[in-house]
Amino acid sequence: MLNCSVLRRDFDHAEEVIRKADSEAFITAEEVRAVHRGFWRL
Repeated sequence: MLNCSVLRRDFDHAEEVIRKADSEAFITAEEVRAVHRGFWRL
């Protein structure tokens, strides 16, 4: 199992990488607000 947090704008790329590794991977997505001290660190 792999758990990762990605920005919404990067989701398509993350999904592409996951599908290349495992074309039958089960992917779920949730809305995340606070990740680290309340802000995404870019």
